[in-house]
Amino acid sequence: MKPLSHRSPLTLIGSFSIFLFFLTCQLPKQKSETLTTFSTLPGLDKTYLYSKRITETKTLLQRNIIYPKELNLPSAHLAAAIVATERLGNHILLPKSFYHKYNTAIKGKVIQDGEMADVIVIQNPDLENPNLKTDETILELEGEFTKLPFGQGQLEEVMEVLNKQIHKKYKEPDSKQEWEKIEIAALEGYVSKLFSTTIFEQVLWEDSFKPKSFITISIPIKESKTKRKFIDLLRKSHSIKKLGFQTEDEILSINGNSVRFLSISTINSMLKGKVGESIKIEIQRNTNQILFLNIPLMANWSDESVEDKIVEAKILTGKYNFIHMKVLKFLKGNDSDSIKLIKDNYQSLMEEAKTKNITIHGFILDLRDNSGGFLDMVIECMRLFVPKGLLLSIQNRNAPPNESFATNSTMTDLPLVVLINENTGSGSEQIAGVIQYQNRGRVLGTKSFGQGIIHNLRHVPGFETFLIKFPTSFLYLPDGKTFHGIGITPDIWIADGANENPKFSKPSSNLTENESVEMQPKDSKFLLDLPTISQWVEKNGSANERIQFELKAGQSPDYQLIHSLDVFSGILSTRN
Repeated sequence: MKPLSHRSPLTLIGSFSIFLFFLTCQLPKQKSETLTTFSTLPGLDKTYLYSKRITETKTLLQRNIIYPKELNLPSAHLAAAIVATERLGNHILLPKSFYHKYNTAIKGKVIQDGEMADVIVIQNPDLENPNLKTDETILELEGEFTKLPFGQGQLEEVMEVLNKQIHKKYKEPDSKQEWEKIEIAALEGYVSKLFSTTIFEQVLWEDSFKPKSFITISIPIKESKTKRKFIDLLRKSHSIKKLGFQTEDEILSINGNSVRFLSISTINSMLKGKVGESIKIEIQRNTNQILFLNIPLMANWSDESVEDKIVEAKILTGKYNFIHMKVLKFLKGNDSDSIKLIKDNYQSLMEEAKTKNITIHGFILDLRDNSGGFLDMVIECMRLFVPKGLLLSIQNRNAPPNESFATNSTMTDLPLVVLINENTGSGSEQIAGVIQYQNRGRVLGTKSFGQGIIHNLRHVPGFETFLIKFPTSFLYLPDGKTFHGIGITPDIWIADGANENPKFSKPSSNLTENESVEMQPKDSKFLLDLPTISQWVEKNGSANERIQFELKAGQSPDYQLIHSLDVFSGILSTRN
């Protein structure tokens, strides 16, 4: 079972660790609602037989989730009904008003028309009818859905109909297993409408050593207002990029099944198959190019490139010499302790520099494409670089503020630059923001993702093999502000493009003035002399020479890093 959004590298955890906080990068969702104090949710005193798992999940979440009012959202109950119906296979849930208007085009078999007041279940609908696939028709469908007064009572009616269908088709004990799949599907749909909440299947430690018989592919998907499905931002290391997939490709079908009318949760369930098989995906690119791409389901499949290491480090020489350390994840374990790897790599490179008589002038902490990780690892990383001061604060709804401070146990006092991009998320953003705020170093690159949330894990009630990940707090910088939905703005904007030079002014292309300066130090003595740095880079920079050298050697230049070397050199040359 796939989670409903980008799969975190921390989903493979044992039951002993499910209560640990961790940070992950997901699509941010803007909220105007404020935190509320605890009170029992309306409706929890009612007894629901067929949607009891939803009731149990509400009870679990209501005391700790950031936005408890969301637990009774009509859209959440409706999504539960839609996804559960789809998971029955060749079934779809429609508003009765829409069905009766387009029934000659939809066709299919009406499962019932009377047990439910506002919606109807259709078996084997003809969703390829051109009259149904127009943007205008689909906007009308979504408009009819939003008019429905959908609560758990209406969800209960739909679940009862689906339960009857299961018992008609299967005998015990198969009916029980199939019904549990419908219950899980309903939960997936329900939590998909809750703020930054997902459900995923737990992989036990002992099972991780067994040969895989099924493979699940993770593809970040976003949906337009007209239910078109597009591939969302792909990381450079994502394996499907090597198979020809690109960001903004529109997914038309999976193994011949059209996905236009299906929920993202159901599409995710279609991206699973037996080892040795393949998944055939039809995509449309640039509005006029139709492609069919295959994903082979191999036992050693990984959504992220297996070539990527957690920490990679090297010495970069030039007018100034730097240690460049790229950290992709903040994990912990015997073979994957990010903090230990950072320390070991640093010590090794400093010894190498001493042996080769190389003077190290600065340290580049590269957090591009780092989506976060375990909170304690993030805190320890900040303590490696920031000698004193507040690092972060956490405010849970039912607990006093929890603050973490530096411990004067830094690994290095070298001049520091943090490199970020649009894929830098959560704990990595906290690190960049704190280093920037505490004036320990400068942040270069592009604006970060804007996902400042702490999540918690619990077992899904009634399903011990499934976990629910839900937000319990925002991350706060030392000034008491959160970067969620905003991101960290770099001190100097450096894009990742062949023809993109650093911008030595406030970035304003997609930011307001307040956003541009919000994370900047308030003391003017720490402000960068951008015009002087710009002049130094223009006169002394070697980025163009480095880029041309690598292109002639058949390499793919890291434009963002190469330009950052020039900027860092300019900062060192022009500082007081």
